[in-house]
Amino acid sequence: MARAICIQSFSAVTGACLLIRKSIYESLGGLNEVDLQIAFNDVDFCIRVRDAGYRNIWTPYAELYHHESATRGADDTPQNGYV
Repeated sequence: MARAICIQSFSAVTGACLLIRKSIYESLGGLNEVDLQIAFNDVDFCIRVRDAGYRNIWTPYAELYHHESATRGADDTPQNGYV
């Protein structure tokens, strides 16, 4: 269906490439750094964005390199609930 070449709305997008107006970010309380310090805070934030009446838009025209966990470490650690 060629979805990978279409701009589209999603429930959530990755925080690795997230762009939002500062005023919206602040009005929604930003990322949850208390309960979701490492993983899933981007998903939580995007759901709050959607619940506030905005859309999470993904575009195939953004181009970037993502070095997974290069600065924050891995997700599968005991601190994140993995044993």
